[in-house]
Amino acid sequence: MFYVLEPLETVGSRLDEVLSHRLPGLSKRQAGRLCQRGMVRNESSGLGKSGTVLSKGSRITSPTRIWIDLEKAGIDDRGFPVLTARPPLPKEDIPIWMDTHLVSVNKPRGLACHANHPGQQNTLINRILSLIPEHPRAGWPVPLEAGLLNRIDTYTSGLVLLARDPREFPVLARAVRTESRKKYLLLVCGCPEWDSLGCSAPIHTPGGKRVRVVPDCTADGVSEDGPPAGSKRPEAAGGKRSAQTEFRVLARNTARSIALVSAELSRGQMHQVRAHAAFLGYPLVGDGLYGGRTDLTWDHGGETKPVIRHILHARSVRLRIPEFYPEELELTAEIPGYFRKLLATYFPDVPDLNA
Repeated sequence: MFYVLEPLETVGSRLDEVLSHRLPGLSKRQAGRLCQRGMVRNESSGLGKSGTVLSKGSRITSPTRIWIDLEKAGIDDRGFPVLTARPPLPKEDIPIWMDTHLVSVNKPRGLACHANHPGQQNTLINRILSLIPEHPRAGWPVPLEAGLLNRIDTYTSGLVLLARDPREFPVLARAVRTESRKKYLLLVCGCPEWDSLGCSAPIHTPGGKRVRVVPDCTADGVSEDGPPAGSKRPEAAGGKRSAQTEFRVLARNTARSIALVSAELSRGQMHQVRAHAAFLGYPLVGDGLYGGRTDLTWDHGGETKPVIRHILHARSVRLRIPEFYPEELELTAEIPGYFRKLLATYFPDVPDLNA
């Protein structure tokens, strides 16, 4: 199926800007990716015929119609991804709890919550549509996310919440954002001398990029004596957002210089736990983005492999939603196999945290 953008007063404009403006579901970056993948052609190409593939930097030099291959792109005629149900892979374990209002999922490590670019189908949302066929696929404020109430990184495992009814989404989203306490388990590089420590350094996105988030170091964000001497504090920029994380050390392995830590927060920001841990001088094991070590190994499918991704699990959330639940709601995601293997290897004396 092809979609045709009729010519308008767009002569001289960049193609990716025109696409993102005319299709509300596409960002400029996503429009550029469609061009790079050869899914956007000009009128001379003809419907379904080979012809001139337009690049993301192309400028429209004359009024012309633009053809977009919607089927290959995996989007609808508004630019939003088409959500297609995909059954879980054999290796995936996706425990689900649900009632009439909420769906709670223990997301596997390595699975994205939702599509990050047009055509991406191997996501948690696509798996949910297969496991819960009656879950609505349209009518959400953001169709791409199909009711997601919180998001965690692709390589973070653990608790993800979804609303079941689009009409209840605003109430539930507000509760998750303002009336919740989230708890994470993580492995950090180094053995903190403190048993518990809070960090309230504001979060900001340097240079406007939504990739690496670092705390603003111009603020007094540490509740005790601050980061260890010699630790580097990244410089601050604009766009600060308040953030508060409470860390507690659960176990230490002094021989390997790593520690098992819990982190608790309310209104979380992107990468908050990872950024605050690094700010305190204890980046997550395997978190190369924030300076974490990648020299630890683990048994992965019978092979010994280095830990090259951060070790972080969204363990639980406590919610107050008086509109639907008379008492506080607490949901927990069981600690997955990869995390248990690391605990058995480096913290054999720690009791079963799933008990």
